[in-house]
Amino acid sequence: MTDSVTRRRRAQTKASSVEPPEASPPAATGEERSQFLKFLVGVLLGGCFAAAIGLDLFPEEARLERYVERLEEQKRDLETEIAFLRGEIERGRMPLGAAVGMPLGEVPTPAVLLEHLDARRWREFAGGAEVLLRSGEPGFDRLIQVIAGGIGEPFEAFRRSAALFPLLRVVIANEHELDAFLAYLLTSRQFREDRPLREWVLSVGAWLVAGSGETFAASRGALHQCLENQLKTGDSGTWVVLNSLELLEGEIPVESVREILEESEREEVHGYLLKYLGERGDADSVRVIENYIQSRGGEGEWTLVALESLASVRREQAARALDSFLQSKNPALREAAHLAFFSRPRQIDPAMRVLLDFLNSSDSLSARRRVLERIHQKSPRVFLALQERATEVRDAALRALVLNASRPVPATFKNE
Repeated sequence: MTDSVTRRRRAQTKASSVEPPEASPPAATGEERSQFLKFLVGVLLGGCFAAAIGLDLFPEEARLERYVERLEEQKRDLETEIAFLRGEIERGRMPLGAAVGMPLGEVPTPAVLLEHLDARRWREFAGGAEVLLRSGEPGFDRLIQVIAGGIGEPFEAFRRSAALFPLLRVVIANEHELDAFLAYLLTSRQFREDRPLREWVLSVGAWLVAGSGETFAASRGALHQCLENQLKTGDSGTWVVLNSLELLEGEIPVESVREILEESEREEVHGYLLKYLGERGDADSVRVIENYIQSRGGEGEWTLVALESLASVRREQAARALDSFLQSKNPALREAAHLAFFSRPRQIDPAMRVLLDFLNSSDSLSARRRVLERIHQKSPRVFLALQERATEVRDAALRALVLNASRPVPATFKNE
């Protein structure tokens, strides 16, 4: 019995010493999985951002390797650019004639260049022209023959895009040679004797010199002096000379303008010159305009232009001259002076005195109507003031015309 009791006690002690098995961990919840994914995405995005701003996230060796690769790539790019620029330098030193297959040292004849011009072989023509430009005065003489032979329809083709690039390339690469050629050409016998050549050179030369800045130092003064001489002599088209002077932004001598205004055979440019004098507005210009008006006696198609030019000048001298024409005893000149006076906006009070004096004068009804129409168009504020004072107009027909006229719109005349 004792043994059985002892055995039971030992079994109980052994059973109590055995630990119960561990429970398995609980499965991850949905919220825990979501937090983990957010953490993972955050790490990835942070790595991308750090790489974008250049933070070192990798070992030093890898970073240095990438840096070396970038330097090698930049080196290759620079070597390519240097090679390109060296080629451009060499091409700039090479005459264009050689680039198009012309034997080095060969100076083309005018006949060859004119053949290229007629056939529209622009690159070959430009190459030959460049060779002549670089050949000094013997080449200049040949180039003058080419220009003289090509004036007209062939040179009109220069406006085509296919011709522009090779010709502009010659101009840009040979500015000093072209400057020397133009100065030589302006003193040549062909320039003096060949009017079509002279007018073409004056037009193109002014365009080149005006667009070159200060590059064309040798020919700029000579061209300007030549244009002034041509303006005096009339050996070239007056419009050509005036347009060329305008391109060069040079002043036309007032004395030359006066001489042209005295020549009836050059009357087609009188209007242009009278407007030019009005824009100048100096004392000499006013004097020339005044003398021109007096010499015409109110007749001629340019008298009104001369009076309008005088009216545009803001000088006391011009105002006195215009006032004398407003009071002229010549009806035609008096009417033209009033038309010119109201060709620009005027202050109301002085304008009303001039206007009422004329409307109540003995001038023809048609002349007074024309002045009213001019005021309605050019000085609407004055016309509106006249409508308010219509009772001061003595002629019933004119008074009715003033009252029944449509109201002008003065907003367009802001300087009145």
